[in-house]
Amino acid sequence: MTRHEIQILRAVGMVQTAVAAKAGVSVRSVRRIEGEAAVSDSDTTALVRARGVGRPSIAAASTATITRWLEEDRTLPSGEIVRRLQQEHGYCGGKSALYELIRRLRPVPVAPLVRFEGVPGEFSSMTSAW
Repeated sequence: MTRHEIQILRAVGMVQTAVAAKAGVSVRSVRRIEGEAAVSDSDTTALVRARGVGRPSIAAASTATITRWLEEDRTLPSGEIVRRLQQEHGYCGGKSALYELIRRLRPVPVAPLVRFEGVPGEFSSMTSAW
């Protein structure tokens, strides 16, 4: 893990430029990593989630509004939700991010389980008249 490696190399006194060259990152990145808390876990995925790496989603700001609309009418088409957000709330982000958010927020309909109880042959068709 690069972050942990950089912190160890700097802790033993290696110069920032040498650490940057060895790790394959910029000197600015080395300085930024020095200012962060020490890495204690080697799980990179959890670290990325905890730090919030990446640009924040523009669509995520509309989560509460979309959830409220879907609670009122869960069959509301995704295109209608996009249109409402663009016209009524001034949403200017991409449609694909919004469609993905709607897919995650829309409740999944559950088919009812119907159970027929009876003796074998009771529900069979009795259409032949011998």
